[in-house]
Amino acid sequence: MYYSYLKFGVFKTFQIAYIVYLIISVAPNAAFSDNLTENRSVEAENYRMLGYEAQQKGDMQQALTLYSKAVEFGYKNPVLYNDIGVVYERLGLADRAEQFYLKSLQADRDYLPPYTNLAYLYVALGRNADAVYYLQQRIDRAPEGDPWMPRLVDELQKIDPNYKKKLVMKQLDDLHTKIEQDKREKLALEIGRVKNHLDQAQVFLNEGRFEEALQELNNASRLSPENIQVQELIQKVQNA
Repeated sequence: MYYSYLKFGVFKTFQIAYIVYLIISVAPNAAFSDNLTENRSVEAENYRMLGYEAQQKGDMQQALTLYSKAVEFGYKNPVLYNDIGVVYERLGLADRAEQFYLKSLQADRDYLPPYTNLAYLYVALGRNADAVYYLQQRIDRAPEGDPWMPRLVDELQKIDPNYKKKLVMKQLDDLHTKIEQDKREKLALEIGRVKNHLDQAQVFLNEGRFEEALQELNNASRLSPENIQVQELIQKVQNA
């Protein structure tokens, strides 16, 4: 029994020691991996910033080289993709520009510059229907007080001379829809109030409190003067 116990104890001790060794061995590797990922992110951001500086200076080839490095380092950002699109467009590579503008939108549908850039690109390519679509998308997403709005509307008017007319018609349709919705909501509210008065009148009638029931019916009648059933109930209560 003693031998077995000792053997088991030694084996258990070895297991624990081995697990501790694994933890000590793996932990530095995990930390190294995290540091490597962080370093790559820093490198990618540095390339992006250098690329933007080159773009601002008008050196499109250098900007493209640096932006491409940022992408290689795993930099995924709608701003970067849009800037790459701008560079490709400046270099006369419309297909590549379109590809990266669309990639920017895939990364963030609420990032606005690619909508405008795509619209202008499509105008230059004679693809007016596509230009109208992306300008409209940009307008629909415009924040309140967007300073670009007048220019965007003017651009749409140039492409589609009937745009402002369509815009006014849409606004009228929206207003009409809102009025109808307000009417329905008001009617529903009035119906609810009428029902409340009728329910209370029923309670009073069951209790033989005719004057109070008549008052509730009159309140319902004021809310719904064209309701014939309410008028008939009033007559019956008065003749009771």
